[in-house]
Parts: sequence; structure tokens; C-alpha cells
Amino acid sequence: MDKLLSPLGLKILLFAVIFLLCAAPMGGDLVRASKTRSWPSVHGQFVAKGIAETGTDDTDCPTAWVRYEYAVAGVRYKNDRIRSTPWCVSTAERSEFNARYTGVDTLTVYYNPTMPQDSLLEPGRTGRTWKSLFILTGFVVFAFAVSLLHRE
Repeated sequence: MDKLLSPLGLKILLFAVIFLLCAAPMGGDLVRASKTRSWPSVHGQFVAKGIAETGTDDTDCPTAWVRYEYAVAGVRYKNDRIRSTPWCVSTAERSEFNARYTGVDTLTVYYNPTMPQDSLLEPGRTGRTWKSLFILTGFVVFAFAVSLLHRE
């Protein structure tokens, strides 16, 4: 048993590790978004809305936000998060965002029962996380296939 893994086994292991390292944060986002579906809700007051053109995360995309206030067990909170992951608003989604959050006074706010200051307006929504995971999977499968065809 002088060889633990064949060259093919090593390639599979390498690509699996690369995929898991890149996909783990996305998986965490999907789990968190799924948990928000069971959060309790309260009525909140709309304060303001906007789109941060420079983005609020490392993707540097225009990110939508809605500022709102709400109370849980008599304690008042403020937040501006819409979804569990930042909503990078495309040009086509701007009208959807404006239509959804124009002329509203009261919002349904979903909050984390163990940390009520952790809240959002659209539980379960992940933005582009599924699409990103699909693209990552396709890229890793493509790179693996190319590595199999390119034998020295």
C-alpha cells in the first residue's frame, strides 16, 4: 500500500476541498435564510428606504435597504435589513423594490426570537445565493472535467 490515492483520487479530493471551502459561506446563508421562515412577526413602522449605490458588502453591488422601527415585549428596535443576505438590486429589480416599499406606513417585521434586534422584512429570501452556488458548482465541475482531459 505505497499509494494512498490514485492521481484521479487526488484530483477528486482537491476539487472537493476547493468546492467545500467556497460553498460553505453560501450554505451558511441558505441555512440562515431557511431559519428565518419560522421567526415570529410584529407590525413595524416604515421610516425610509433607499439603494446604496456602492454596496454594503464585498461584491460592491447596489444594495437595497428599508429603515424601520418595531417593538418586541415593550422594547423598541430599529433595523434596515430586508433579507437575510444583502439584496443586490439589479436595474430590473429597482421598480419591484420601489413598488413594494412606496406608500407603506406599516410593515410586517420578522425577528429572531432569541435576539429580537435581529430582524428582516422578507424571511427565507436569499437574493442571489442559489444562483451563485449553481455557478460555483458548474465552474468546479467544468474545471474538474478540463483537468481530466488535460493529462500530461
